[in-house]
Amino acid sequence: MGNRKRPNIFERMRITTPDAEIAPRRRAPRASGAPAAPQASAAPYAPEDMNRDEARRAIEMMDTSALSVADLPTRPVARVAVASAPARPAAPDSARAGKAVATGVRRAPRVVATIGTLVLLVLVNVVLQMDRRAWDIRSDGYWSLERVQRCESLTMKPDVLFLGSSRVVYGVDARLVDTLAGQQLGRTVVSCNAGMFGSSFEQDYYTLKRFIEDGFVPKVLVEDLREYNLNAGAAIPADASFLPVYQALPLADLSDAKALSTHFGGKGLLHMGDFIAGKLIPLYGDRIGLLEAICGSSQAGPCSQIPPPGAGDLAVSRYKAADANGWVPLNMGISIASLTPAQRQTRAAELQEIEGAQVANFTIGGAQPGYLAKLIALAQAHGIRVEMVVSPLHKTFFDLFQRPTDWPMIISYYQQFAAEHGATFYDESHPTGYTDADWYDAEHLTAAGAAKYAAFLAGSVVAPALR
Repeated sequence: MGNRKRPNIFERMRITTPDAEIAPRRRAPRASGAPAAPQASAAPYAPEDMNRDEARRAIEMMDTSALSVADLPTRPVARVAVASAPARPAAPDSARAGKAVATGVRRAPRVVATIGTLVLLVLVNVVLQMDRRAWDIRSDGYWSLERVQRCESLTMKPDVLFLGSSRVVYGVDARLVDTLAGQQLGRTVVSCNAGMFGSSFEQDYYTLKRFIEDGFVPKVLVEDLREYNLNAGAAIPADASFLPVYQALPLADLSDAKALSTHFGGKGLLHMGDFIAGKLIPLYGDRIGLLEAICGSSQAGPCSQIPPPGAGDLAVSRYKAADANGWVPLNMGISIASLTPAQRQTRAAELQEIEGAQVANFTIGGAQPGYLAKLIALAQAHGIRVEMVVSPLHKTFFDLFQRPTDWPMIISYYQQFAAEHGATFYDESHPTGYTDADWYDAEHLTAAGAAKYAAFLAGSVVAPALR
């Protein structure tokens, strides 16, 4: 039994409660000088009186019991007479005292160094905490906080906040919406595009929560309704997509830990500990931004280990191209109208591979509808009016669905959802007056298409909501 492999700490944590509650048995000590008892008579139970499980437990308890001195085997030992050495004279008290003083002197620098290190760490964390948002933004490789900060840096609090996925990032020219809506209302309107690539209803909930907690409460929330959020039958449902979860983490706070823990799976304890430590300890949570500030362009030592942005270089470059109100225009001169027949076929194949997998086997379900309900409830609790909008889509987009009844089912669901939750619903999925030049692909508008969409948003959504 001494060679039996013992479980590691993680295996021990999986021991069932009955096994874990059994206290180890210690062998009864024998009287000094008594002969060792035979092994068979020392067994606490006879084999025929135990089932297999009880026998295993008894063996494990014996294997883990500590041995006392009396348990060790004894045998006669030959005694050899040895001449006694003269006793060493005891050191004088002054010598012992000097040795103790010298030992204390050696230990003193270590204690001082330890205390100094702790004080330095505390001071660094205090300094970082004083400008925590700036360091959080610098450490956020997904740009979630940067998108929020851009809106919060406008000359005044936004009247209107646009949330959603890349359809919002590329499709909502918030500044143009302000101009057109302002003309209708006869006053200044300020809105902001805080959309994020791949965002879900869950991430949009945390984005709005971040704005509210920062004190930037809009009058109107325009939430884009991406159908992918509803499809529990997708190859990778929105609930299982990692991108919106990681984009939501910088926006969330400690009060959201329990809700976010559902995404951590089997490594929940490790991820949860990392999340909590990052929020409580600035030096840990903002270590990437701090390292970037120290290293600059250097690639020496640990500077070479700085991870690339989690959002990816392309997404970051697009975010950097946003205007002051958050819009990223697709004005590269590429549209469906500019594609050759071969390029159209390639684009259609790419669309089917990516977006087609997201709308396949369309089955409404999952957790995202619940987050949409939470988003609406949070907004309404702070006096924010909620407008739910399906953005313009190219006619070829609807070829992705396997059943002709899928899209009508989606629109009907959103209509009923909005009515039940006190929101206003708009379906602009089949717009009029658009050409192929207005779409970069089947679901993203070019800058020209965004201008047409801005006219719809200003006249049909924003201005009526602000009256």
